[in-house]
Amino acid sequence: MTLTGTRPTGVESLRHRPALDGVRAVAVGGVVTYHVGALWLPGGFLGVDLFFVLSGFLITGILIDQIDRDGRIAFATFFARRARRLLPALYLLLIVVCAWAAFIAAPQVIGDLRGAALAALFYVANWFFIITGQSYFADMLGPSPLEHTWSLAIEEQYYLLWPLLLLLLARRVSPRILGVIVIVMIVLSVLLMAVLYDEGDPSVAYFGTFARIHELLVGSLLALAVKRGLALPRALRWTAWIPLALIVAMMATVSDTGAFYYRGGSLVFSLVVAWLLLALGSGPPGGGPTALFSWAPIAWIGLISYGIYLWHWPLILWITPASTGLTGPSLAALRLGATLAIATASFYILERPIRRGRIGSFALTPRRLAVIVPVAMAALATVIIASTSRAVAPTADLDVTSAPSELTGATSADARVVAIAGDSIPKELMGSLTDEAARRDWAVLPLSFGGCSVTGTFQVDDEGKAFNWSRRCSDGFADLQEDAITSYDPEVVVWYSNRERFSVRIGGQTIVSGSPEHRSRLDADLEAAYRRLTQHGAQLVIVAPVPKAPPVVGSCAAGALSDEDCNLDDEYYASFAQLTDAYAALAARHPDRVRLVRLDDLLCPGNRDCPLLEQQGEAVRPDGIHFSPEGAAWFIPLLFDRIGIEAP
Repeated sequence: MTLTGTRPTGVESLRHRPALDGVRAVAVGGVVTYHVGALWLPGGFLGVDLFFVLSGFLITGILIDQIDRDGRIAFATFFARRARRLLPALYLLLIVVCAWAAFIAAPQVIGDLRGAALAALFYVANWFFIITGQSYFADMLGPSPLEHTWSLAIEEQYYLLWPLLLLLLARRVSPRILGVIVIVMIVLSVLLMAVLYDEGDPSVAYFGTFARIHELLVGSLLALAVKRGLALPRALRWTAWIPLALIVAMMATVSDTGAFYYRGGSLVFSLVVAWLLLALGSGPPGGGPTALFSWAPIAWIGLISYGIYLWHWPLILWITPASTGLTGPSLAALRLGATLAIATASFYILERPIRRGRIGSFALTPRRLAVIVPVAMAALATVIIASTSRAVAPTADLDVTSAPSELTGATSADARVVAIAGDSIPKELMGSLTDEAARRDWAVLPLSFGGCSVTGTFQVDDEGKAFNWSRRCSDGFADLQEDAITSYDPEVVVWYSNRERFSVRIGGQTIVSGSPEHRSRLDADLEAAYRRLTQHGAQLVIVAPVPKAPPVVGSCAAGALSDEDCNLDDEYYASFAQLTDAYAALAARHPDRVRLVRLDDLLCPGNRDCPLLEQQGEAVRPDGIHFSPEGAAWFIPLLFDRIGIEAP
């Protein structure tokens, strides 16, 4: 059957227009601007949506052509073209990332990289990030250089599913019914995105294939409509500038975590993009926005946009103030220049020759690719596994859903119990804490969780974006503490955490750290946590937070620490002073039950620029925060002496 019901229009003439490369340039420009953190374009992430609509439009147009011409889809040819178009540049990126992981990156940075790289290789990165609970919007452990491959995964999943579904429907229903079915699918996807939206961290809605598929389907629906003769009337061609203005306006205003985008805004933007594509196909090739998008410099950016998208994100992570000594425009220029240089070389040396289906005299036929691609994937998987063998598992990926099932440390019946409540610092020290406690005949109740504050508040950065673990560090956290304290009735509770200094989200509102509102909320949260932890008479000992030691230069260059970690400012140090003051105020309110212990003389005698202390030739705090084994062996006995955990 035919899907058009009329003579072919629009799609054929539009598919080869340089203006489409210009559209790609706008899309990738938005994404790059968003990823460098430009405050004037918070909605630059919508460039991915633009890519999705355009891809759905073009791919569906190609498929319709085949169905109308041959009554079938040449799947082998279709997937061979996709492989030649997409795989070479992606495989090159994976090889470079593997080399970085093997020879440059710090072990703690590559903890999740093996899974992310394998997921990128098999085009399931978005599901990997969902399953592992990773946030797209903030990651205190340092974002993955492959985090952006989530969108490639969704697009490839669409390439696998949509041709099969389109052919199946084309053989059984009329073009009109097919359009209705696509509309229903779009509506269901939009509803799913709205249902999955979580104001704390909307990553699941953002990453989900079925929550995002409506953007690709809007493009598909446009292709079906254009093939049936849809075009802007001549009298309305002047409106072609309107969707362009709306795209720019939405990129300048839409929030990546706000409810608008997830509750219909993504559909609105997709429809605006469809309007733009329709306008570009309806007017004369040299008129209106078509001329702008066809302008050679813009079209050229679009031509290499795939490479720009692949390379810009890892380069942003690798080219940092710590590794280059540059900031501001100079840093941005270096990042952009490196991205353009690599993307250009990739396009002309690697992508375009292979895309044409031939390497020298060797033709990349579908049959040959059916052998080459699996072999290449197996080889790359081996390289990925081998190159990430140095990985150290991140400490924030912890179960905070239930209280500890048993005590550690001393096992004698008359052993006294000390609870250690805190964040990743005491969590990573737990082995040494347990050993020292056992020597002093104390049992340990572990209540420390990486990334979590003792108060159990929903933590965000100053822009209101959640951390990977914000949700699981807040939901039910107070109940967990109460259950553990009730079950084991510790004599002493040690509070060792600096996470309380972070901004929090309460009722959809971000309370920024350092503000009067934050201090007021912090005092209330500290008071509530104090009552939970001492409900059965325990003494509470709070360890005052200590700023980071100057991080090792190599750790910053390797990406083990973020720019914020490597460039500490007055605001950072002020947050520690404010938290210590809040702890001191709590101790002053409850002098008989709460004691504040300071460690500055041990770890930071300079009161600001903490020295990078060494023990047995090793740094005490290699990353500026957490303790090395040598550092822990030196520090824990001193800590216990300060706290008063003494042998009987």
